[in-house]
Amino acid sequence: MPTKSCPKRKLTPKKLLVSVWWTSAGVVHYSFLKSGQTITTDVYYQQLQTMLEKLAVKLPTLVNRSTPLLLHDNARPHTAQQTATKLEDLQLEYLRHPPYSPDLAPTDNHFFRNLDNFLQGKKFNSDGAVQIAFKDFIDSRPNDFFYVHFRDLTVYVGMHDRLENSFITLRVVNGIKHPQFTSNAVRDINDIAVLTLNKKLKFTEKVRPICLPNQVMDFKNVPLTVAGWGKTRQGALTSSRYLLETKVQIVDSDKCRKSSIYRDNLVPDTMMCAYSLGKDACQGDSGGPLFSTHRITHNKKWYQVGIVSWGIDCAMPDYPGKYY
Repeated sequence: MPTKSCPKRKLTPKKLLVSVWWTSAGVVHYSFLKSGQTITTDVYYQQLQTMLEKLAVKLPTLVNRSTPLLLHDNARPHTAQQTATKLEDLQLEYLRHPPYSPDLAPTDNHFFRNLDNFLQGKKFNSDGAVQIAFKDFIDSRPNDFFYVHFRDLTVYVGMHDRLENSFITLRVVNGIKHPQFTSNAVRDINDIAVLTLNKKLKFTEKVRPICLPNQVMDFKNVPLTVAGWGKTRQGALTSSRYLLETKVQIVDSDKCRKSSIYRDNLVPDTMMCAYSLGKDACQGDSGGPLFSTHRITHNKKWYQVGIVSWGIDCAMPDYPGKYY
């Protein structure tokens, strides 16, 4: 009996493009492109709009004080003038880079390196199977996978003008997150860390240590200084080129909690509020210092009183800034 021959299935490689948007807390939005579709300025803009809508639901704190700061590679659709105009329409600030930045190649990012390893050796017979595998990859990532790798961070010391090179560059070799750091839909909690640098700092006129206060020091009714390179007003499109400072004062915690937004769970005992009329930290200042000299010692030493955390808009009377 003659055997019936079956034609061998022809396997051909096929690309399936996906755009992924994530924060340190995880993936916010991803979108698979249709077959033959490419990323254009219009497609990119539509994805940005969808991402921001999802971000407002998943992490609303990022659309308040800690405004989203967009980091993308230098592909043409991302750097075109039309895209820059659309980013301004969305009031999105993005990190500016030179025309060629090899460090920004998306395939070099740890997300895609891990995705390659996850998919290695697998074969798929449909686009849907690829999408399921991609979702499995995201769901299987540990909680700290999307958190910025400390060893990828660079510290600039002694900087005043962001466009000048008169500062010291150091690498981070280790970092310790707060043991009770958590990220939820409202805000990050205990979002502070201690970093170890690759070498000791040399103190100069521009680089000096700051003292930590003891438990008996009282900074109420004392002028405090908050500094940073953040935006100078709510809705500004870019951050400050120069290091700026302004004066604020501590606001009683009970008074701060009376706001309909700043409830007890948003102003825990580990945090404090500070504000002065028309003066406040703003988007991009998070992580900056709140400091002052102490009125009792009169020793002219500077003490770090707090660290900028978050807030609602900028310099609004009913919404003082939050500090650790």
